[in-house]
Amino acid sequence: KSHLGAERIGDVMEVYGPLIEMALGPQVGTFVTGTGEHGLLSDLCGLVVSWGLSFCLAVLFYHGASVLISAYTQRYHPNAPCNKVSPKLQEYMVKVSHRAFPLYVTVVSFGEVFRKLGWSRHCESIEDCGGWAGTALNCIAYFLCVELLIFLDHYYLLHKFEWGKRVMKHSEHHVYKKADELNAWSAYAFAPQDGWSQGLPLALVTCVVRVPLPFVFFMEARRASSHPLSPLRCGPSRCSMTRSALALTAARDVRGGAGATTRTQ
Repeated sequence: KSHLGAERIGDVMEVYGPLIEMALGPQVGTFVTGTGEHGLLSDLCGLVVSWGLSFCLAVLFYHGASVLISAYTQRYHPNAPCNKVSPKLQEYMVKVSHRAFPLYVTVVSFGEVFRKLGWSRHCESIEDCGGWAGTALNCIAYFLCVELLIFLDHYYLLHKFEWGKRVMKHSEHHVYKKADELNAWSAYAFAPQDGWSQGLPLALVTCVVRVPLPFVFFMEARRASSHPLSPLRCGPSRCSMTRSALALTAARDVRGGAGATTRTQ
């Protein structure tokens, strides 16, 4: 039980906490991971370690998935537009993504803070969630609430409200408008606050809906992997054209028109 009240940190520490404790010893390991009775400093240390692990996992997934998907599209769809992205533009996508990850992964940390403060209504087992029927209904409610908040954030804050456009800078993600400017490496090429705002509902809704933690982890993984894995679902050519059309539509709403979405080469 931590100093702030929760029995387990969850998320990243649920998996890696025991491994760290094995490597450093129980006393040091529980202090570093914030899973023992070591006070507020240990709790803060645990959040920092969790953030660091989340950041590393995000970077590893981004590079690993992008390399594999690029290899797949080049092998099975050699003429797809996504294979024609210039190396210079791809290098820029990677730089933008690396700037976004530090803030983006704090969504996981927020979920852990909510659990440590006792604000989260998550449950640890099927019985704790009200049986199979209650669990299924809660998972559906969690999914719908998260998707609704993400839609409202994306449609109104990022595309409609003028101050939202200025502050959140969603136009940076719609810079890539042509089919040969879109591939797996562009998935996380957004302003840090843009991706963060669309991920935050994953943590916030746990304070309202009683949902099993594994389903929360599934939704986090689904949200994190939806963009880079999209070429595998719909085919590179179709996916590039679809997203290109969406980007062009969104770009018309961005103040300054084409000037606000000039592609950086």
